[in-house]
Amino acid sequence: MNQVQDHLDRALEHQRNAELIPAPDWKIVAYFYSAVHFINAALLRYGRCVGNHAERAEELRQHQDLAVLYLRYKLLSDLAFQAWYECFQSQDYARDVADCKMRLEAIKTHVESLI
Repeated sequence: MNQVQDHLDRALEHQRNAELIPAPDWKIVAYFYSAVHFINAALLRYGRCVGNHAERAEELRQHQDLAVLYLRYKLLSDLAFQAWYECFQSQDYARDVADCKMRLEAIKTHVESLI
């Protein structure tokens, strides 16, 4: 199987599922995991395979064609981890969800342009 396409398919699945999730914290987590798979697809396209979030972030930061995504990914990651692990109580979940969706769309567009 084509691993790049597998990650793209999984990314789109998480993105679609995020739209169906009513809980804003889980919606943010689903957007993050969609981004993870978009980025994994891009990294595989360049022959790089990562095993964890820290490696993925470092690969993004150092890769010439992907570095522009680093800050978007990092901020999306931070919000997702706060929502998932720290019982993050946002003052404005609607703003946070919209921000995460915007970051994901930027990541998706950039990755699709490279693949």
